[in-house]
Amino acid sequence: MKIISTFLLMTNVALCNAQTHQITDGKSSDYTTGGLLILGVTIGLLVFLIGRIILLRKAQKESEEKLQSFVDTTHNMLTPLSLIKSPLEEILNKETLTSEGLSNLNTAIRNVESLLRIANTLINTEEDKGSLIVSHSVNENMPLSEIPQEKNATTDFQVLIIEADEELSHQLKQSLSEQYTVQTTNNGKEALEMVKEYKPDLIISDMILSSDMDGEELCTTLKNDIETSHIPIVLLIALDDKKSILKGLRTGADEYVIKPFNMEILKVTLTNLLASKALLRRKYANLELNNPNECINCSTDIDWRFVDSVKKHVEENMSNPSFNVDVLCTLLNMSRTSFYNKIKALTDQAPADYARLIRLKRAAQLLKEQQHSITEVAEMTGFNDPKYFREVFKKHFKVSPSKYAKGEDQN
Repeated sequence: MKIISTFLLMTNVALCNAQTHQITDGKSSDYTTGGLLILGVTIGLLVFLIGRIILLRKAQKESEEKLQSFVDTTHNMLTPLSLIKSPLEEILNKETLTSEGLSNLNTAIRNVESLLRIANTLINTEEDKGSLIVSHSVNENMPLSEIPQEKNATTDFQVLIIEADEELSHQLKQSLSEQYTVQTTNNGKEALEMVKEYKPDLIISDMILSSDMDGEELCTTLKNDIETSHIPIVLLIALDDKKSILKGLRTGADEYVIKPFNMEILKVTLTNLLASKALLRRKYANLELNNPNECINCSTDIDWRFVDSVKKHVEENMSNPSFNVDVLCTLLNMSRTSFYNKIKALTDQAPADYARLIRLKRAAQLLKEQQHSITEVAEMTGFNDPKYFREVFKKHFKVSPSKYAKGEDQN
């Protein structure tokens, strides 16, 4: 406002001078003198304003760079603090300590948590969440004694950890190796190759990886690939803010974990994800999902569309004697190996077994309608031998086709 007032005052003075010259001698040159004066003042003011804006923008940029550097430094504190806190908590939970040792350990943990709260406050995160996971499926305030124990945890499950920090990666592997077979890498592109090779049951990835590929791009790539879309992904996010969380979830991640985290809660989170995956696998195997809205814990419907396509192709070709798994792979534009791995991962069944199940489900539907004989139903669903049809039908439904048609099914 001060600059604008000065400009108006100078302009007014210039106009008065011009008028004075006009009254005094009436020469036309006076108009030119006044106009040039106004033009000069205007140009001078514009130059001043432009210079001022440039200086302000430069100062703002420097301020933003300093702030970002400060936030990055604080952000980098979270992983080392996590590497201090998690081992202390494991000692507290697993080791028998003297009263003095227990007191000292609790003091250390309290001070680490104080540092975490300070770090989170400095980067505009909510206090009191720094030392726990913010998870969809686990209450962050639940005492460790009330957290459900791991169910069916076994080293048969393959877990891939993608973490750039070597110490954190080592700690995760050491802790999770008690329950799972663990592979690690610190590179996004290398992780893509490892996923295809090891076919992990679950992936843990940091959002910040190497320059060639970050966790966001990695997750998006895996979730949009038909061969890997079914694998649950847990993203490690350093900043507890909506922008970071939404950014992670929009990639298709199944769960997110805020650094630093409690290892016991992380283990329960992984168990819950694997349990959800097993539930979904049973639903796919029993053909219980009829639309994508029924897909539980799916970030996208790519897997449902795949299963639905398999079902439709089998149903449309039930009466075709030359229809087999190779033809189905061709229709889906997939190699036999890729198709086998995908069906096995989603349903825990071989492709031929799953196709036979689809035919049996259709046969059961036709039997309920009671419009066709058992022999006709067998032929309509691709079973050319009625005797074989009766055998496989009874084996699956625990009742003969004739009794099933009468409503005597044991299920």
